[in-house]
Amino acid sequence: NRGKKGLTHQEMMGSAEPDDELKGTKTSIVVRRLQDELPLARVVYVSATGASETEHFVYANRLGLWGPGAAFRDAATFSTEIKNGGTGAMELLAMQMKREGKYLVRSLSFKGASFDVEEMQMTNEQVEMWDKSAELWDVIIRVFTDAQERAKEGTTTLKRGIMSQVWGAHQRFFASLLMAVKVP
Repeated sequence: NRGKKGLTHQEMMGSAEPDDELKGTKTSIVVRRLQDELPLARVVYVSATGASETEHFVYANRLGLWGPGAAFRDAATFSTEIKNGGTGAMELLAMQMKREGKYLVRSLSFKGASFDVEEMQMTNEQVEMWDKSAELWDVIIRVFTDAQERAKEGTTTLKRGIMSQVWGAHQRFFASLLMAVKVP
């Protein structure tokens, strides 16, 4: 009961339902029950991947992210509020957990690596594709902004969350387009 328990393969446990202890993968249910039945055991959560969704933390009830003395009442509130905060909230959570020693992220070493900055000229076709993409995204953003202004239902947090998703898609699109232009 007092021994150390190492819980690995977070990705297998990540499908937990924040608002229902009995929902989720079989693994996530067993992991939560194991922690409940062994309250004095020390637990170490280990994963080869970073946590990018709030569900990846739900099984990790010993992190103190919700409950008495925490910012969130329960796992469901934690999951909802962090999701509504978007990527920025997940990043702030990761920073706080790193500061508290609850989250360790492995970094790759660049020792011995070298980088060269090369300037390339875009072809006329690439410039036209970029400009048309920018025009399209201008329309998309205007449509979402107008729809939000007309919407009577929905909280400010929900509306911010939607725009966060739109801007995230915008950023990923142009990052992918830029990479595609660089690759011959």
